Amino acid sequence: MRFTIENMVIVLSLVLFEAWFLKGYFSGNPEFEPAIGFLVALGALFTKDKIKERFGLPSENEERKFKLELREKEVKRKREQIQKWRNMVLDVQAKVESENDVGQLLQLHPDYLSLEPLLSDDARVGVCGDNRTVTVGSAFSTPLIAIKSAISRIQKEWSLS
Repeated sequence: MRFTIENMVIVLSLVLFEAWFLKGYFSGNPEFEPAIGFLVALGALFTKDKIKERFGLPSENEERKFKLELREKEVKRKREQIQKWRNMVLDVQAKVESENDVGQLLQLHPDYLSLEPLLSDDARVGVCGDNRTVTVGSAFSTPLIAIKSAISRIQKEWSLS
């Protein structure tokens, strides 16, 4: 936002200096101070990045690069988190001995703690409740299916699909 305000201030000063100069020019009494001001503002418009660089301030390009890097890091972190949660589902499924153990194993898994605040009420009840439902033809138990759906929902909300 800072660079937009800078540009607006410079363009506004250009317009005002030009108006000041033209006012004197058309009245038959041209003044040269506004012309000098106009040239200085025009120079500032074209050299502001170099001036900022000299004083150690970030230029517009550096700010954009920094924001892009932050966004890329955030997307990477979110992708890694989704992958951790999916690995958690596979780990729990591999350790399950009976259908009643699934909720406990999920809640004791370290990655579940980061997932739990993002779960819907239905998914949370599916994990914490007494699960006696068996899904025929599914490789995963009912709580794990609920967790898988929640992870997919979160992935879509984060626009990582």
